[in-house]
Amino acid sequence: MDTETALILPHPRQISRQPGEFDLNTDGFIHLASPKPASLWQIATMLREKIRLHSQHEWTIRAGVETGCIQLTIDNTALAKPEAYSLSIKPEGIKLVGSDSASVFYGCQTLCQLLRQFDSNLPCFEIEDWPDFSVRGYMLDISRDRVPKMETLFSLVDRLAEWKINHLQLYTEHTFAYTGYEIVWQHASPMIGEEILALDAYCRDRYIELVPNQASFGHMDRWLKHTPFKHLAESTNGWEFRGTQFSNPFTLNPLHPGSLELISGLYQDLLPHFSSQLFNVNADEAFDLGQGASQQAVMERGKAAVYFEYLHKLNELVQSQGRRMLYWGDFYWEHPQSKSMHPSDATVLEWGYEAGHDFAAHTSRLAEAEIPFYVCPGTSAWNSFLGRTENMLANITNAAENGLQYGAIGLLNTGWGDNGSLEYLPVSYLGIAFGAACSWCLESALEFPLTDALSYHAFSDPAGEAGQIIYDLGNAYLLSKPLVGNSVAPFWSLIESMMVGWRSAEVDVESFKKSMDYVNDLSARWNQVSLNRPNSALIQDEIANNIAMWRHACRCGIAFEQAPDGDPVWRKLTDELQAITSEHQRLWLARNRPGGLEDSAAQLSCRLIDYQHKW
Repeated sequence: MDTETALILPHPRQISRQPGEFDLNTDGFIHLASPKPASLWQIATMLREKIRLHSQHEWTIRAGVETGCIQLTIDNTALAKPEAYSLSIKPEGIKLVGSDSASVFYGCQTLCQLLRQFDSNLPCFEIEDWPDFSVRGYMLDISRDRVPKMETLFSLVDRLAEWKINHLQLYTEHTFAYTGYEIVWQHASPMIGEEILALDAYCRDRYIELVPNQASFGHMDRWLKHTPFKHLAESTNGWEFRGTQFSNPFTLNPLHPGSLELISGLYQDLLPHFSSQLFNVNADEAFDLGQGASQQAVMERGKAAVYFEYLHKLNELVQSQGRRMLYWGDFYWEHPQSKSMHPSDATVLEWGYEAGHDFAAHTSRLAEAEIPFYVCPGTSAWNSFLGRTENMLANITNAAENGLQYGAIGLLNTGWGDNGSLEYLPVSYLGIAFGAACSWCLESALEFPLTDALSYHAFSDPAGEAGQIIYDLGNAYLLSKPLVGNSVAPFWSLIESMMVGWRSAEVDVESFKKSMDYVNDLSARWNQVSLNRPNSALIQDEIANNIAMWRHACRCGIAFEQAPDGDPVWRKLTDELQAITSEHQRLWLARNRPGGLEDSAAQLSCRLIDYQHKW
């Protein structure tokens, strides 16, 4: 490894190589140079474990008299920026100074990444570092349909903490075990209160704020489909969105007192399990508002007035629980007249997941109105099998640039699970990593070798192949036409039977063939990758099955364009999809709970009926 190059993720704002090396192959001291050394104890124990892993030597932690070769210090006068740290590695020792304990923790994450890269002989570096955004977040969808096991969540938190993320949300519709509402969550393998408490403590120890999240207006179909709640639906006789008719109840009726009563009970049950003072009520995509029970009120007072009247009531509930409300801002920018209706103490989540999303117009308007906001891009992994690399890079960069320019509080990167979470977690690592890098320091994020750092710090591949292959797989969508928003064309070739009428992609056969050839070459490279991780076999199988989904989806689209009934290809597609679905079930259970698996697998197996009709 080139000792002039430090693969640190996120890459530091200022870093310079200095002469010499520091040798960890000895028993030494980690000195806690702080008036309150207890505040650094847990950070020091974590660092000692990493040193033991890379040097096989035992370092002693001590306070008081300075005798250590590694010194951890808190000094809020020496560093002008919040969450800033300085890390000096010299032949005679290491000195890490942070403006607070969180800053020392971030500096230790940098040091640990250097240990991973260089083992016990650390090149000397001088590093000065601090973040662009005070809130650097990630949101994981645990409702469509994947609820991770606790060990999966703990592992994810460790990764986020290493990449200096300090805010985590778990998007929830029906996957918390609310007392008395078993009918809603009984088949979902939900999170229980004890698990939230444990995860909250685990996050706190790693300087991550676990922020509660619960759908509270739209996206309530998992509740409203059940008889005890149907009367609370906005639309019970169907509704329309962008020219398509839907039959399922989706949004709460904001005028029915029972809606607020239900939500109030959910908040009272959920929120005591979280130490965070923030709460995301979502309140987005109330698509059918005004098409059912609230139609008359909307006609008389306007949709914005009805929406924000309900939002203010949600805010009162949130305040009564001692929290501050976050909500998705789509309704705000769809209704320009709503500027004066925004709850004054709430924070808008300005979201958009396409490269060209108009963050500039939306954030400038929020800044002008003096409304606090986060910018919220996405990993672009959902509805894709393999990701959308170029879109993700442009989308997150766009969000970060405009968030910085117009004063966003934070950047909340999102990982949604639309249509069954058919992409596996490692497909999202690239987007999570780039979001972490841009939220910490946009300037350095745009200049350092992202794929090399990803290979080291996500896949443990010192050869540096894995990150580049994941990056390249995520660009397969550029070859498959047409390009469709928030998804990829092959996805809908395979899944469209579950979403009749909502989206239709006319297949460009030649582009699908080119895309398959491109992915075939990358698949061969992926099969040769050697990962040095405890779960390396799982990761390799996950990416392999997502590749299989992509290739099958392309074959599916081509067959529906070209193959007549009775063609042998239909039987071949049947056998292939059955194997992919079986493997999906196995891989799902490796990281996730069984609840939701049936719904996710159905997204794939539903197409089998079409195949069987063809042969």
